[in-house]
Amino acid sequence: MCNIRKLTQADKAELPHLSTLIFPSHRDTLIESLQETADSFSFVAEIDDTVVGLALVERGEQADSATLHSVFVQKPYRRRGIAQALLERVSRSLVEQGCAFLEASYTSRLKTRETLEALLSNDGWSSPWKRILFCRGDILRIQSEASWVKRAQRTSRGFSIFPWAELSQEDRVELEAGIEAGSIPFELSPFYKEELIQWETSVGLRYHDRVVGWQVNHLIPELPATIRYSRTFVEERFQRMGRAITLMSESVRRHCELVQSEYPHFLSDVAYQREAMVRFYERHLCPHSESVYSSFGIKKQLQVS
Repeated sequence: MCNIRKLTQADKAELPHLSTLIFPSHRDTLIESLQETADSFSFVAEIDDTVVGLALVERGEQADSATLHSVFVQKPYRRRGIAQALLERVSRSLVEQGCAFLEASYTSRLKTRETLEALLSNDGWSSPWKRILFCRGDILRIQSEASWVKRAQRTSRGFSIFPWAELSQEDRVELEAGIEAGSIPFELSPFYKEELIQWETSVGLRYHDRVVGWQVNHLIPELPATIRYSRTFVEERFQRMGRAITLMSESVRRHCELVQSEYPHFLSDVAYQREAMVRFYERHLCPHSESVYSSFGIKKQLQVS
C-alpha cells in the first residue's frame, strides 16, 4: 500500500535520504519546502514507512502558477503508478491554493526523458517546446578555433567596452527603470543572481555615455571549474551590427587571459525565441563545444473550480 503525504519540519532528519531523490541543484528548495510558510512544498510516497518517491513544487511569482522541479521514484518501485499518484496529489493541492498552471522544464540529457514525457502526457500536460540551447566546453578551444573571437574584438566609433564591475549607480538606476518598463527583457536582466556574478569576465557596452548592452557571466556552484555566459543583451537598434558577438569575444578574451587556470570550462546558453543568436550558436559556437543540448518547457492547466 502506497501512502502519499506532505513533507513537514518533522522530516528534517530524513533530508540525507530525501536529497538522493532530487537533483543536487534543488536541495535548498527541498529544505525550504519543510517550512509551513515556504513558497515550495513536497509530497513523498511511502511504502512500509520507507520513502520511495518525491515530488518537489514551488509557487511562482505570479499567484496562479507553480513549477514542478522534480518527480522521482526509486527504480524498484517504478511502473506501479506511484509517480502518477504524486502528480495527482500535487495538482490537487495547487488547485486548493487557487493555482491555474503547473510548469516544468528538463533537458535533452535527461536519461529518463521519454519516460517523463509519457508520464506528463498521461497526466494531461501540453506537448513540450524547446526553451534554451546550451553549449559547454573548453574555453581555450573556443579561443583557438572560433574565428569570430579574433574578428570581433574591435569596437566602432562611439562604442566602448567596460568592466561590468565599474557600472555606476546612475547607470544601474536607468537600467532598472528599463527592466521595469519592459524595454529590457526581464529574463536578460544583468542583475540576475548578482552574488554569483563572475566579475573578471563580465563586461558592458556603452554608446557614448549610455549603457546599451552587456555580457554578464556567472559562477555555477554545482560546476566549480565553469563560467556560465548567461546574460547577453544589446539594444535592438544595435543588434544587426554584431555588438553581442563583440561583447562575447571580449568576455572570452578576459576568461582566457585572467581566470582560465581556475575556470577552464564555459557554459553558454540562449533562448530559442532569440532566433538570430540561436543561428549564431549553431554555426559558430556549437561546432567548437564538447557538449550541446537543449532544455524543454511543458505546462499543465489545472482545473480550478
